[in-house]
Amino acid sequence: FIPDEELPAPGEIAAQTLLQRDLCAALNQLSDRERRIIDLRYGLRDGRRRTLEEVGRVLGMTRERARQIEAEALRRLRSPEIGQHLRDYLD
Repeated sequence: FIPDEELPAPGEIAAQTLLQRDLCAALNQLSDRERRIIDLRYGLRDGRRRTLEEVGRVLGMTRERARQIEAEALRRLRSPEIGQHLRDYLD
């Protein structure tokens, strides 16, 4: 048996699956607008990170308003109630 160097190890696949599950659960604690801004800013769906200017244009708001909503969403994601499971992946 020759291991395929291209494929991730089963443990890595399991960890990635759990991270995705916990990230989705955390994002579901946000409002639709907050979730959409985080998605656009960090490219969660398509891998393309967008500027605040681009986010504002897509959602019909100013860059500053998009920044304010993003800051509030990140604050909520860092809260102990929501963010603890995600912090565990950083250890």
